[in-house]
Amino acid sequence: MSPWKIFLRNFLGLGILFFPSLLQAVEITPFYTQNQSPLVQIFGLPSIGNPVVLPPKKADVRMILDYASNYAEDSNPRENILLDGESARITLDARFGIARGFEAGVAIPYLIEGGGFLDSFIIDYHNTFGFPQGGRNQAPRNRLLYQYQKDGQEFLKINQSSQGIGDLQFMGGFQLYESPTKPSRAIALRTSLKLPTGDSNQLHGSGSTDLALWITAGDDYEVAIGHFALFGAAGVMGMTKGNSSATGWGLEV
Repeated sequence: MSPWKIFLRNFLGLGILFFPSLLQAVEITPFYTQNQSPLVQIFGLPSIGNPVVLPPKKADVRMILDYASNYAEDSNPRENILLDGESARITLDARFGIARGFEAGVAIPYLIEGGGFLDSFIIDYHNTFGFPQGGRNQAPRNRLLYQYQKDGQEFLKINQSSQGIGDLQFMGGFQLYESPTKPSRAIALRTSLKLPTGDSNQLHGSGSTDLALWITAGDDYEVAIGHFALFGAAGVMGMTKGNSSATGWGLEV
């Protein structure tokens, strides 16, 4: 069995062992994920977040696994880019209710970049259903290569597997509105501050300090077969200049 398969099996086993509530019904909340492109996930784009902040002295601790297989190749007369690899992002996310209507938290990500094991499965899946391959079937199987060139100069090349702590995120939330008769109908103001703690040369971080501010809202409706929930969010993010050797090119394209 490959190391990647062993890792996924053990991760799922530990999740069930330490978080038995995974096997029980839980309330409907926004799906916790972000864009997993290797050139996007390093920035401080937050997940949508729950529109209901935690009550005082309550805590929410979770471990999240995002696994992504990337293949993209494009070029123009001045530039060419190739993103071929797989990544696992394991995030320990902890939030605490510090006062009525206020919560604070921290997210600690651990990133693994490598060639992975999914190429054959994805190629066969696309062949079975007639989906376009986008060039993946012509590339070496289970390869790691992130490469970007502009005007003949190479700005990015990563072809060695790596793993390590990513950029830490500190988070805060304030309850703007919560229906007194329907707690699921709520609006929250959220913020996050991402610090450049990850190695940007390995795409474990961006090298920049990112500050995000957004509003998230939600509502829950009873239907004949159960519940139907709606969530939405909108916000802004600002960031300092990142490490030019790894991510600074992204500001030019």
